[in-house]
Amino acid sequence: MTTLTTLTTSTTWRLDTLDTLDILDTLAVTLLIRTLPRGVRFEVRVQPRASRNEVTGEREGALRVRLTAPPVEGAANDALIELLAKALHVAKRDVRIISGVTARTKVVEIDGVTAEHVLSMTPR
Repeated sequence: MTTLTTLTTSTTWRLDTLDTLDILDTLAVTLLIRTLPRGVRFEVRVQPRASRNEVTGEREGALRVRLTAPPVEGAANDALIELLAKALHVAKRDVRIISGVTARTKVVEIDGVTAEHVLSMTPR
């Protein structure tokens, strides 16, 4: 069973089907996290060539991440994988970029973590 977890300011919503996603358009959604059998999947908005590597919050349902690496030859993607693996205490092989390899907005899948782990690394 796949569930979708969203976090508003103080409430977590768990939806059993993605058909009810249209209802979320009216809510103040902070971060959309899809729970999978092996882990989670969520969007990440990357800002390359930043002054430091850090998770800065959310933007339009995606986790905002600043990276010092430039978006050249996969350097920013490698830095993103390293940052997420370190922040969530998993191996780099458990973090995969599913789509958006050449875009700033990416879909990331991470094995061995829950939605709560991802939410714990976002600044409050």
